[in-house]
Parts: sequence; C-alpha cells; structure tokens
Amino acid sequence: MIRLNLRTVFSLVTLSVTAAIGALIIMVSLIGAIRTSLEFAQRFSNEIAVDVLEAIENLIIDAESVLMTSALFVQDHAGSPDLADSLAKFLVRYRTSTHHFKCGMVFIGAAKGEGCIFHRKGTLESVKADGQGGFKAIDPITGIQRPVPDMRGDQWYKDAVLNGTLSMGDFHRFSGAWHNSNSRGINAYIPVRHPSRPEELVGVIAIDITTDWIIEYLNKSIQKFSGKSESFVVDRLPDGTLNMIAYTSHAMEPGILDDSGEEVVHPESLIDPLLDEAVRTIASDDSFMDNAEPIHVELRTPVGDYLATFMNVLPGRKPYWSLCVLLNKDDLLAPLWRRLALNLAIVAGGLVMALSLAIWAALRTARPIEEITSVALDMGKLNFEAATCRTDSRIVEVDKLAKAIESMRSGLKAFLQYLPEELLRRYLTPGAKAETGGELFPATIMFTDIKDFSTISERRDPIGLVRHLNEYLEILSSSVAVHRGTVDKYIGDSMMAFWNAPIRLERHAREACAAALDCRKILSVAGSCWREKGLPLFETRFGIHTGEVIVGNIGSIVRLNYTIIGDAVNLASRLEGLNKEYGTSILISESTRAEAGDEFLTRPVDLVAVKGKLRSNLIHELMAWRGEATDAEIRQAQMTTAASNAYQERNFASARDGFAAIVSEYPGDTVAKIMLERAESMVLSPPPPDWSGVFRFRTK
Repeated sequence: MIRLNLRTVFSLVTLSVTAAIGALIIMVSLIGAIRTSLEFAQRFSNEIAVDVLEAIENLIIDAESVLMTSALFVQDHAGSPDLADSLAKFLVRYRTSTHHFKCGMVFIGAAKGEGCIFHRKGTLESVKADGQGGFKAIDPITGIQRPVPDMRGDQWYKDAVLNGTLSMGDFHRFSGAWHNSNSRGINAYIPVRHPSRPEELVGVIAIDITTDWIIEYLNKSIQKFSGKSESFVVDRLPDGTLNMIAYTSHAMEPGILDDSGEEVVHPESLIDPLLDEAVRTIASDDSFMDNAEPIHVELRTPVGDYLATFMNVLPGRKPYWSLCVLLNKDDLLAPLWRRLALNLAIVAGGLVMALSLAIWAALRTARPIEEITSVALDMGKLNFEAATCRTDSRIVEVDKLAKAIESMRSGLKAFLQYLPEELLRRYLTPGAKAETGGELFPATIMFTDIKDFSTISERRDPIGLVRHLNEYLEILSSSVAVHRGTVDKYIGDSMMAFWNAPIRLERHAREACAAALDCRKILSVAGSCWREKGLPLFETRFGIHTGEVIVGNIGSIVRLNYTIIGDAVNLASRLEGLNKEYGTSILISESTRAEAGDEFLTRPVDLVAVKGKLRSNLIHELMAWRGEATDAEIRQAQMTTAASNAYQERNFASARDGFAAIVSEYPGDTVAKIMLERAESMVLSPPPPDWSGVFRFRTK
C-alpha cells in the first residue's frame, strides 16, 4: 500500500482557499440574515403585544371612566326617589355615545337594595323590592319579571364597601343575578357616598369586564404571521398559581366552564407542551409581574422552537395579567432558508469548476483527520461509544496517529471502570496532575452488606455465585450513580460509596437516602426473578452517616486510590453492622437524618456509642419515602418516636407501655422488643441520676 507524506498533502491546502472564502461569505450572510430575522420577529411580537395590551388597557380605562362618571351622576342625584331610573336612562345615553363600550353594569342602593342592571347586550332591568322581603328584576319594555337575591350580600358589593374606592376584583367566572352569561372576566366597582354626608353610603356601582373578545383579537393578530404561532393571556392568582384567560390554541368557551364547574383553568390542565414551557418561564420569576418592559425568551419545546415575548398588562397592579406571544421559529426562518439555498446555488455554481480538484484532494486527506479529531474530542468528554478511528489511511502520519488514538481510546474506556467518571474527567483537563493529599469537607458515606452471605456462599457454586453477585452489585452501583454518588470500593459482598465528592452536591444526604431506598425497591423486584431461577435472595443492610472526612488521593507515588478516610467512615460501617442487632435494613445517623430533610419517613432506634467511641449517636431507621409510606408504617414510626422520647426522658413506665403496644401491633419489630426489655429493666431498677440514655456496644 502506497502512503504519502503529510507535508505533500498540505501543499494542496492552498487550492481550498477559494472555497473557504466562499464559505465565509455564505456564513456571514447567513448570520446576518438570521440576526435580521430574529430582530424582525422581536419587533413583530412587540407590536402584537402592544396592540393587545393597549386594547385591554383601553377597555379597563373605559370601565374606570364609566364608573367614575356614573358615580358622579349618583352623587349629584343622591336623595332622589327615582335615582335608579335616572341612572338607567343616563347609562342608555352614555352607551349610545360610546358604542364601543360593551360591558354590563349594575347599581344597587345601600338603603333599600334597589337599583338597576344594564346588561352587555343593551337590555335594561330595574331591581325593586317585591314587598315580601325579596327583590325582583323587571324589564321596563316587556314587563317580564324574575326574582333576584339581595345583591348587597354579594361578594363584589362587600369588596367595594370594604375597599372604599374604585377597585378591581380578581379574575373569575361570572355568575349571579346580574350576569346573563357564563363567561369569565373581572369586576370593577366603586362605592358612592353622599356628597355632603361622607359617612352615608348611597350605593355601589359595579361593571363586568369580560375577556370573550380577547381570543378573537389574538387570533387575528397571530394569523398575520403564521399558522403555527400562538398567543395567550394568563392571570396570576393571589396564591401564585396561574389562570388561563385566553389561548389561541384552546377555546375558553362557556360550555367548557359549565362542564368543569371551575372558575380557574390551570395551564397544566390543557396538556399543551408549548404552553407548559412558556408558563414555566413566568412561574419561575416572582418579580415578573412587576416588570414593565417586554421580555424575550427562546423556548425549545417538543412541538418546535419558539420566540416568546412576555409583557404585563398593568405592571404592579390589578389585574395581574400577562400576555405571551409565541412565534414559531421554523416559520420565521423558512423564507430565510429558501433565500439562502438560492444564494448557495449561485455561489456553488461559480466555484464548482475552480474547486473540483481541490475539493477531491481535501476530502481524501481531511476526512481521516476529522475522524481522529472527533474521536479525540469524544475521548475528552469520556464518550467512548463514538466510532473508532480508521487505520487504513494512505498518509503515514495519519495512519500512525489513528492507531495511537484507537489504542488510547480502548485503554481509557477500560480505565473508567476503575475510577469515578468525574475524577477521570478532572484529570483529563489540561495541566491536571494526580498527587497525594486530600481536603476536609462534609460527605455522606454508605456501607452495604448481604445478610448471611457466608452461609449462602457455602452452598453455591463459586462461578455461579460470582455471576449472581456481579448482577447484584450492578443494581447497587447503578442506583448510586443515578443519585450522583461515587462507588469507592467493593469488599467481597459489601460496597462502600460516598456523596459530595468529586461532584459537589447541595443535598448529598438526601441523595444517599434516596439511593438506599431505590436499591431496596429494585432488589425486591429482582428478587422475584432470582427466586424463579432458583437463585438466593440477597437481603441487603445499609449504614449511612454524614460527617466530615478527608477526600483525596491516598497512597504513594507508585499507586494512588481516590477515597475518603476519617471517623465518619468508620461510623457508617458500624451503623451497617448494627442492623444485625436491631433487625433493621437501613440505619442512618442523626446528622444524615437532619441533612436529608422531611421527604423520608424515619423513626428513632437508639442512642448508642459504638465500640471504641466515646461520643454517642442517635441512630434512626430509614423506613420509606414519606409520600409512599403506608398508614401502618407512619403509625409505627409515630409510636416508636413517642416511646423513645419517654425512654430518654426517664419516663420508663410510659416507655415500657409504648414499646409493649408496638410489639403487640407489630410482632416482628425487633427494635421495639429490645427497647421494651430495656424499659422493663429500668422500671425494676432505675438508673442513677447521671444516666445519659446511651447504650454502649462492646463488640463491633
């Protein structure tokens, strides 16, 4: 096989300069076109948002203006016996002069509860007392009557009196005596007081501002751009959750509200991945509702990439509405790609003759180098599943380099099985060295062991046992890896793992506890398969402790071991062993329980001092995830906590009764049996006054 020297190939590089210049021109044009398109999209979305916001704001301003004008009219005619009728005529004239205003209104007098209702469709009703303690609404044209309640007891009336000034209510579904539709919106209301006697309430005027028109307005605006783009308006409720007001992809129709019976339409109930991603942007920022400027965000969703523009209707005040315009990026860039394809064809046509030979030579020489570079980059990222390097290049130097890279890739892939991935990644960075030494910081340590493994191993074929043990250790190791822990070593059937090194974790104790529970759950499922195959079940015991350790490279210049050492490691190992004494499967220290948080159901086991240690530790049994715990487990934990507290407080009779109740209800509870025996002993022979409650183990 004839191979060429690499320098010979490099002489052909000059022929590719022309192609590089053409590519540069195309790239610069592409970048500029993309930037221009994105800027256009932002301007377009801003225009849509501003148009919609102005429409909403103008409607609210009109509503407030109508309320103020009506309130002044009521004040001017306060005391008039036909105040309600006069106001009704005034509203008819006002609506005629402002035909664009399509809101419903109501006035209810404070003294008698009488007034008038002006519906959005233009019909009018007078509210009168029926002489029997109730009220009726009368159509002055048809004479049709209908009973209505005393609206002075309605929430909008009470809110108006309580606020004492022109106010906006929360977004809700309209219902009640003065609404003849099942749409949604907000109320604006104003209490009217006597001009000369401010303490006297004349009545309350309220107006309903519906949002039925918003969806139509949004659709018209979005359709100017493309069929895939969307827009929506949401309202932030007092509890921080969001309520859908309008969405171009989902109709907020009265029929939907009737079926659901709910005033609130949560975004997640619509099951829309695009909406979910956009809403997550709003919900993640508590200060978002006070922002007066538009916010532009690029969203990647399962249904495509979108450019999102968020704007608030009235920043910092009611209604707390936010508008989002979502422009589909594919629709935005489609014309650009078409223009780019045309330009590319023109440029390519002009270069094809001059570059044909250079392209052929470049492809022949550059392809193996690119493959080697790609493999090397993947190796730097510890991605060893990439394609292997071809070692049949005709270029001598490239062929040698490919073989060297392939050998290195195979070696590093095998080496990864002996070191934590993050540690190896650290040493692959430029300038990194593996040196002896360590640093002191907190970590969570886990030790595991198989119950009665010696007995099991005596009765099993060694080869089959090793295969079974490897499958078991794979389950444990995978759970540790999923929860970002580091497997330190395997000691026969035991495993040692730790968290917070080399990856720093804010809640490492929580991850360790979660890994232990996951191991137990997965082993339970695997045990069913093992039982069917006639394989032994591996009942695993866990010991977990959180404390300060020295983490680093321990050993010599000949061989190093990345591990942890310290008193905390020894205590974690002892906790695993104490499972034998208490009949438990997962024991954790008090420090681990405190750091792990309230997601887990635990119960106190004992206050102990392990052999060789003077300091005592309160140990707990990790029972389950709190959200997955059964009622029986929760009750067992509560009963154990109460009895243990009584024991530590020297209330031994109460502790005895408590542990006896646990044994009666949970006969297999070894912890309760042990503590019951101790409590009975203390009742018969109380300890001295300096008794600390610590049980000291004399053996490991």
